[in-house]
Amino acid sequence: AAAMKDKCDEQTGAGDEAKKEVEAEKQVEEKKQEVDEKQKEDSEEAARKQAELEQKRLEEEKKSQLSLEEKQRLREEERKRKEEQMRRKEEELQKKREERRRLEREQLDKVEAEKRAQRQVKQKEDEEKREEDRKRREQQDKIKAEQDEEKKKELEKGFREQNAARAVLLGLQKLSEASPENFEALKVDFEKVMEKELPEAGDQKEMLQAEAERVFGFAKHYVEQVKQQQQEAKEKERLHKERQAELETQAAELLQRLVGLLAEAESASARAEVLARPLAS
Repeated sequence: AAAMKDKCDEQTGAGDEAKKEVEAEKQVEEKKQEVDEKQKEDSEEAARKQAELEQKRLEEEKKSQLSLEEKQRLREEERKRKEEQMRRKEEELQKKREERRRLEREQLDKVEAEKRAQRQVKQKEDEEKREEDRKRREQQDKIKAEQDEEKKKELEKGFREQNAARAVLLGLQKLSEASPENFEALKVDFEKVMEKELPEAGDQKEMLQAEAERVFGFAKHYVEQVKQQQQEAKEKERLHKERQAELETQAAELLQRLVGLLAEAESASARAEVLARPLAS
């Protein structure tokens, strides 16, 4: 749009200059016509006077009945007078032509001076316009560079935020795989990630903070539960072993008592047989 406007301005300026040239040429032509009309009027006036003089001379010749010599003399004087008139007329015409040429030169010089002035004004306007265009382009380039730099910063910020969010989510994923054996190591790594990456998460910071607290709480609770279950299993196994040992001890004691009783029974049976033998005989 700016280029089209500049082109229109140039065409308008060229049209104004052409119009001024036409007006100047018209003024010169009108001046020429005025000089020609003046010359024509002067020529007609001179011819009229010449005719009056000729008529008057003829009338005087008739009246005076001058001699031939006198007539010749008068004719010679008339011829000289005419020559003088013609010379003066030619001088006047020459002066008028020179005056006309002078006026034409002055008019042409004036037109040329106006053209030069117009060209200088146009040149100055073009230079000012070029300077304005240059400054406008520099301003536009500066604004574009600032916008590009701002976009670059926004992209870099977005990349940092995405990378930070990805690192936090990766830490959360590792926490979801926590066990009593690796929980402390994962906890240390996760705390480092949260300290380093969470501040760079931007708009996702609050969401990631809440999710981290939830996942960490869940992982901690899960590990505690597993530890408790493991402790309970160990306690149950210990109790089972103690009960087994107690049962084995009781069985051994019972077996020992049974062996004792059996021995006593055998001893009693033997004594009974001994006592019964006399009775049998």
